[in-house]
Amino acid sequence: MSSQFDVISIGSATIDAILKSKDFKVVKNKGFETGLAICEMYGSKTSIDDFYIGSGGGATNSSCSLSHLGMKTSCVSVVGDDVFSEFIYDDLLKYKVGIDNLIVEKNKKTAFSTILTAPDGGRTVMVYRGPCSNITKKSIESQKLDTGWVYLTNLGTNFENAKEVILFLKEKD
Repeated sequence: MSSQFDVISIGSATIDAILKSKDFKVVKNKGFETGLAICEMYGSKTSIDDFYIGSGGGATNSSCSLSHLGMKTSCVSVVGDDVFSEFIYDDLLKYKVGIDNLIVEKNKKTAFSTILTAPDGGRTVMVYRGPCSNITKKSIESQKLDTGWVYLTNLGTNFENAKEVILFLKEKD
């Protein structure tokens, strides 16, 4: 019997705002782990040369990429009940990714990243992790996980939750 999906990706669904500017300054400072930082004058405005806003995150990126390669995919993640979740839904539909497994949490904000890209291509990412950073067995056990493969992406930093999800998926196999 064949599965409904070739691959289901479980993990993060975010909005990425990528900002590029020749005016972003890269400064050397031993106070930063890498020794470098993107820096702007406090209280100033900086001109942006280009920007992109789109969906991102491990589950959305992988499910869209695999769908683009011809696989039937679905995305399991948690989003807020805001305009950004609608943007993610639209993007997934554009790539023909199954959206029935997206979980909407009321009164929550969808994960969001702002990515500052320096003239040399280096980046600094500011992240609001949102509800997708805490995917648990409870949050996925009612989902339709009829698939040949599961691709686990970022499940947050709670390794007990990640372990529960993995054991749950193993039991379903």
